[in-house]
Amino acid sequence: MFCIIKFMPFPALYTAASIVWYSTVNLFVKSSEFYSGDTKVFKFKNNNKRALILLHGISGTGDSGYIKHAYRKLKNKYDLYAPEYGTSEKHLYPTYLPVKDDPVFQRDVVALYRDLCKEYEQISFVAFSAGGGALMLVLNSLAGEDLEKLNTAFFVSPAFEMEVGFKYLENVWGPVRFFMKYDYWKKFFWWLKKNKGWKDAFKFYFSCRTFDDVFKYFSGKDASYPELKKDVLSSLNKRFVLLHPDDDPIVQLSSSLRFLKETNISRINQLVGGHIGFKALDRFAKFYQDDEDIDAHDLWDMSKNKR
Repeated sequence: MFCIIKFMPFPALYTAASIVWYSTVNLFVKSSEFYSGDTKVFKFKNNNKRALILLHGISGTGDSGYIKHAYRKLKNKYDLYAPEYGTSEKHLYPTYLPVKDDPVFQRDVVALYRDLCKEYEQISFVAFSAGGGALMLVLNSLAGEDLEKLNTAFFVSPAFEMEVGFKYLENVWGPVRFFMKYDYWKKFFWWLKKNKGWKDAFKFYFSCRTFDDVFKYFSGKDASYPELKKDVLSSLNKRFVLLHPDDDPIVQLSSSLRFLKETNISRINQLVGGHIGFKALDRFAKFYQDDEDIDAHDLWDMSKNKR
């Protein structure tokens, strides 16, 4: 145990501990399920007038511990809806990996947004990790529509450049890399077994050695996401918020800033917190608990302050 801790960076331990904690303390938080088109959506409803659509990250689900934790923090102000990637045979990829070649997911989340606009006074999108790329695609799909009820697009440690992210993870300390890789392989293995059979599942397992191999097995192409369309940018103006701790051990902050280089986005001045760790998630919740009252001292306008 000492050896693992010795060679594992503190932010990675912090991140791992927060994931375990969220899953444990929120074990009995209940949600209901429904389908928007072919996409399963987890619903946490408390009859509020505003709603958040939360997009989870890799290896997560719409019922993950940090999603439930967000509901516990915000249940007196917001109803939460968390669509899940790849929840029908019509999706091109299994859950855990939102990619740009999944038009079914984009279509279904846009439909969910339209339906919620009829019920709520205000809607906000929140994207965690790999959900950041998925949110960019959804926002582009909303181009040309009335976005009056869309209040904010909030990104928490977003992973926009998936292929770059996989290669970066290969350089993370051994124990972290081993467990994450095993987790990733295992989930794809069982999805393939269910949908394609044992032969394809074993072929996949023994042919893939790295995250990059895993991704190429399913896509065989670059996974970077397209930039936001201009009319979406102008509609949301400064209501793009980035919360990306400097010590994130999974997705580097520089990747977010590079991808969002020209977006008029505000960054919450959150210097530590790991990858969706305790402080990062609490700071996200505080933003919405305070009715999105952005304190200028806590934000950087990335159009003026380059890093």
